[in-house]
Amino acid sequence: MTQTVVEFINTATKLIPDFDGKSENLRSFLDALTLVDAIKGEHEAIAISLIKTKLKGNSRNLIDNENTIAEISTKLRTTVKGESVEVVTAKLMNIRQSSKTATNYCNEIETLTKSLENAYINDGINLNLASKYATQAAVRAITKNCTLEKVKLIMEAGQFTDMNEVISKFVGSCTEATGQQNTMLYQTG
Repeated sequence: MTQTVVEFINTATKLIPDFDGKSENLRSFLDALTLVDAIKGEHEAIAISLIKTKLKGNSRNLIDNENTIAEISTKLRTTVKGESVEVVTAKLMNIRQSSKTATNYCNEIETLTKSLENAYINDGINLNLASKYATQAAVRAITKNCTLEKVKLIMEAGQFTDMNEVISKFVGSCTEATGQQNTMLYQTG
């Protein structure tokens, strides 16, 4: 089925999200380019122009002389990189609760854990294994940085399959140990 230029632009515009250059958004953007490539027919030049309009910030500067959707995909795949597993792990291991509530602390841990999972996936590890490794790193970080020995022991002994279990156990253990929900375990100054 041949599409008119207007039909193609309407369809492609709906398929291609804006891309901000962040590595965690790259896979979705590349998936959209694959779909557009499959339906482009004789409209590749228009597709290239449309794709460029969807690139935001620094990601737009990456694409210059690429003349095919495949070239754009390759360029983005090779140049858009997130932080390495080692860097994200180091950040995770060094996050401190300080004066944050257990819930706020866990939100930060969860955000970094998701970044770590994405870093593992970018290194070619499948989703299930990446999630497992990232969850294990989160448990190590929480255990290392916990100031309550009872909670530390509970976290070390736990067998967790996902971050929801980790967070639930940590917040629950902190509440049980202190008698207060959403307590601060350590306060500076």
